[in-house]
Amino acid sequence: MASKVNLTMDQGSYFEENFSIASADGVVNLSGYTAACQMRKHFTSLTAIDLVTVLEDSGRLVISLPSSNTASIEPGRYLYDVEITSPENSVIRVIEGIMTVTPNITR
Repeated sequence: MASKVNLTMDQGSYFEENFSIASADGVVNLSGYTAACQMRKHFTSLTAIDLVTVLEDSGRLVISLPSSNTASIEPGRYLYDVEITSPENSVIRVIEGIMTVTPNITR
């Protein structure tokens, strides 16, 4: 089951969030795994925003988006999730939640 984590992204600012992926016994080996993260206005939306993902073998996961990308995102509430894919192509959703984009005032 995916962890539920609600996040806030400031429009026009660099966005980064760090997570630790752990198993029940504390042993993590994500060698060969890949990660993907998308946010959408609602789950049936055809338009997705892809976030940059970095997944380290130790279980550290970083999602980010440069300020040049966040500047063009309309403020509001979005849904997002992060999935990891094993070397055998097994997909696991590890994190999901609401991404709130706050408006940029200074331009």
